[in-house]
Amino acid sequence: MVTTEACRLLWLLLVLGCFSCSGSVKPCSTAASNSRQLKSVWPFSGQRPAIRTGAKCNKASMGHVWRGDSIYEELQEFLRVNGPLLHLPREVTDITTATTIMQLAAPDIQLVLDPLLYLKVLPEPSGIPKLVHMTMKDKRQVAPHQLLSMLSWGRFNKGYALLLYDDADIEQYMQQFYPAFMPTFHQLKTAVEKSDAWRYHVLCGHGGIYTDTDTICARPFSEWTNFNSTPEPGLLVGIEDRFYTQEEAEEATYVHKTQITQWTMASKRAHPVVCRMGGAIKAFVEQEAADGGRIEQQMGHDASILLRTGPGIWSREVHSYLQQMGSQPEDLVEGGQVTDAVVLPQAAFGCNFRQACAAEPSVGDVWRFAAALNRV
Repeated sequence: MVTTEACRLLWLLLVLGCFSCSGSVKPCSTAASNSRQLKSVWPFSGQRPAIRTGAKCNKASMGHVWRGDSIYEELQEFLRVNGPLLHLPREVTDITTATTIMQLAAPDIQLVLDPLLYLKVLPEPSGIPKLVHMTMKDKRQVAPHQLLSMLSWGRFNKGYALLLYDDADIEQYMQQFYPAFMPTFHQLKTAVEKSDAWRYHVLCGHGGIYTDTDTICARPFSEWTNFNSTPEPGLLVGIEDRFYTQEEAEEATYVHKTQITQWTMASKRAHPVVCRMGGAIKAFVEQEAADGGRIEQQMGHDASILLRTGPGIWSREVHSYLQQMGSQPEDLVEGGQVTDAVVLPQAAFGCNFRQACAAEPSVGDVWRFAAALNRV
């Protein structure tokens, strides 16, 4: 029997384990089609997706709202790093202190502070390599939520290397490995857009997992899907949100009615979806220049980023790949696999604390949980 405390975290017991609050484990089902469907515990299957994500996440959490400081404290407890001997700092800390805490709390992951040197000597991997790519503005100064994010990925992914980049590393990486893209890279106006472009290229060039530094890994990556399936998964993405119509999506400031996350994703080296993103971004930037910046003028710069480098253009390319493989994105909103592409449902990637805690505007940190928590 699952305890009340466990049920408080029900929305973290997301998709892959097929858990229920009664404590039973339900087997995952398959559907006879060209895509292998994964059973979802998402409690709104079959309903018209009119409920916004924040309301969905609140309902899935059994009404429990994590408030203010309790978010940070409960996450520390969940990661088992709280206590008198190891209490995480509540202020920005230097990288030396952050490295020491990582060594103490997550000794089974290798923290790499010079990722370009590391990648130079890395042997060519097979499948999705055991690399976690993270970036921040300046890695010499680590915010508390970033350190907690790093710890979560370290504690759940033993034997992985966590490669920490900052803005300077991103530019050096692109110059070293993708010099032909640099004219387009320099046309991107913001660090956000450059980070977007880099994350696709680093997965194309070296593979692994890309994740933002405001995410919490709540389940080992090896358990996110069946990596022994045939064909072996080479791309892993998640549903960010789904809408009944395109108009509903645009009203909610989304680009697609079935939108794909790009704040956490994984691929093998040289997967065609991540590798064609550079060309897609280049073509979009060139078209913008030919149109005299009409899209940005109409939408505003922040919104145009979604189309230029963000989840809009990313979703378009993922959709295109799925369609080439014989499936529609809408067929996979509950999760599934099409050839080597695994799509996790919204319950795995779509819930985050900015939405779930909309009643708490003072909460500054965004806590987005990547895949399922399989133990509480």
